[in-house]
Amino acid sequence: MEKKIFVFDLDDTLIDTDYKFELTFCDCIKTILLSFETRAPQIDEVLDAARALDNHKLATYPVETRYQPQRLYDTWLETYALLCEKHGLKPKAHVKQQLKGLIGQNFDAPWYIIPGAEETLEKLKDLPDVELHVLTVGDVQVQQRKLQSTQLIRFFKHVQVTTADKQAYLEQLAKEFGAGNVTMIGNSLKSDINPALRAGVNVVHIPRGNWHHAYEEPETEFTTVRDIRDLVKALEQTTN
Repeated sequence: MEKKIFVFDLDDTLIDTDYKFELTFCDCIKTILLSFETRAPQIDEVLDAARALDNHKLATYPVETRYQPQRLYDTWLETYALLCEKHGLKPKAHVKQQLKGLIGQNFDAPWYIIPGAEETLEKLKDLPDVELHVLTVGDVQVQQRKLQSTQLIRFFKHVQVTTADKQAYLEQLAKEFGAGNVTMIGNSLKSDINPALRAGVNVVHIPRGNWHHAYEEPETEFTTVRDIRDLVKALEQTTN
């Protein structure tokens, strides 16, 4: 029997992370508004400024630093400085420190496992001739901390943290094990599903998270499940 390789994305596929960033962005906006007191800008003005800066950094930062924590530190400190300049105020040192502290919380425990993920991984790990991998974009140390903190590391034969497109790694697996024996499982059309389709391997999409930068039109049809608890059955149908 040929070995089947199931490759999992990490963030918002196995671990809830998007909500942490959304809450942090709310806290950053509130911190900036409070610092302006009665001269506070509108919420939309703060959020639009932050998103514009962050999108620019995602497009222009070197690929090896694009998904590291420093990008978000830079985004929010520059957002604060930009708004201060626009509204004729001087940036305050303690506000900068508050923003740094808020952003830093995203890269430390606790992280919460998505309901059903552990049970699903247990079932898959016990299947014969199955090998589980993690393929995730981000900072190596942060992503490793997530896996160690949640103890999900115990399920995986290999962990690959990349700063680039996932397609190259999936193509490597397809060459080694056969494209029909490799399946990418993830929540993001942009970083999980479309790269896997381009690599010619199987895909299962589990929609979750709402990061505005992560949306992209799908390139073709694929299998979708709404709950990770339904993954085992979907994989049986997809890979047989």
